[in-house]
Amino acid sequence: MEDAQVSYELCEHASIYPAPATVADWDQEWQFLVSSYDNQNDRTYLYTVERTDIATDGSLTLRTQAEVTLSPGAESTPSKATSPSEARTKKTPSRIWTG
Repeated sequence: MEDAQVSYELCEHASIYPAPATVADWDQEWQFLVSSYDNQNDRTYLYTVERTDIATDGSLTLRTQAEVTLSPGAESTPSKATSPSEARTKKTPSRIWTG
């Protein structure tokens, strides 16, 4: 999480340690100590990073043989037509990529 910027709000007389603005590496776990104005009610907060896959709905239609050949899971060598007339008239099936 490069260039992450922190935003937080504290009560007027509360303090936080370490100061979030001094944290450069938000990919690691951090403990923050928040102290009240009278230092009677300190609380520790644990910051952790949880990563999840982003699900996307929908599909992608590949319309040309080049797109099919370059799509993930495609064979490394495209099939070839046996004659020039077959190459002109043969329809290439499209693959639908869903992710």
